[in-house]
Amino acid sequence: MVAIGDIHADIGAARSAFRLAGAIDDTDDWIGGNLIVVQLVDVIGRGYEDREALDFILAVRQTADSAGGKVHVLVGNHEVFGAELALTWVSEAAYAAFKEIPGLNMDAPWLADIPEPRPARSAALAPGGYYAGKMAEFPAVLRIGDTIFAHGGVTPYWAGYGIDRINEEVGLWFAGETDQPEPALDYGGTIEVLELVNDEVTGVLRQ
Repeated sequence: MVAIGDIHADIGAARSAFRLAGAIDDTDDWIGGNLIVVQLVDVIGRGYEDREALDFILAVRQTADSAGGKVHVLVGNHEVFGAELALTWVSEAAYAAFKEIPGLNMDAPWLADIPEPRPARSAALAPGGYYAGKMAEFPAVLRIGDTIFAHGGVTPYWAGYGIDRINEEVGLWFAGETDQPEPALDYGGTIEVLELVNDEVTGVLRQ
């Protein structure tokens, strides 16, 4: 099992990490056998290849499944930013690629106040949008055996809230079926306080 950190819209770094892990070859074909890869969120944001990174991670996830491996992709704060239509940490160069996606709802009233070239990315990442619908399948917190995977960690409050409940609520929101849930609303604050509660988190997860 291999864990890979933030990709941040850098397709070259993403491919390099998966190849270093022995998951894919130079043509992106799966060669990892039954390898398990956990991609620890932030596929998008900061870099300028948002769409390319998303397409890569979705494709390698599918090829792994068909070849006996597994790629788990988590959602993190930058995926939440996208669903919130927050344009924080988005490279101007990342917007153009989203205009090529067919079937986007570009007539949504909330897009009227978003200047070009930004609306297409917002439509694709908004709850129920093209990419948000795919990310609705991704967990926010993943447990494999005795190991917990999450972006930054899990505070005592969220440990008590429950992994299944967090993932269900966040997934329904990304799918466009509910309003933004508490786990997604609190995501930024959760990450900011992690260093203060590390010892307590460890104790909770060991119980």
